[in-house]
Amino acid sequence: GTKATAGRDVRFTVDQTGTVRRLPSSIEHQLLRIGQEALLNASRHGRATEIAVRLHYTDDTVTLTVADNGQGFDPARAPEGTTDHYGLTTMRERAQQAGGRLTIRSAPGRGTTVDAVIPI
Repeated sequence: GTKATAGRDVRFTVDQTGTVRRLPSSIEHQLLRIGQEALLNASRHGRATEIAVRLHYTDDTVTLTVADNGQGFDPARAPEGTTDHYGLTTMRERAQQAGGRLTIRSAPGRGTTVDAVIPI
């Protein structure tokens, strides 16, 4: 769907691949919170006009990917304190609490992709 955000239209796509199934509530909760933060960052900070969300299930993992076409940033050069401001540290901690890991790929002018890979 499309939603107007701060005077601009944002196009959302949602996709599920693999064998979709219910997960333990603790994992679902952490993925929900990671997804919420990543969507908020893409819309508010990244000024994205397209955001794609994907849940990919394998036999032993679930991967949440939130990718946007926003302004991006250099994760290695994030100004002091901004990693916490954008919730990046919290997203990493949530993935770790679920036994997984979070990776962030971004570059100025090239959007941002957040991947949370959680064992199930």
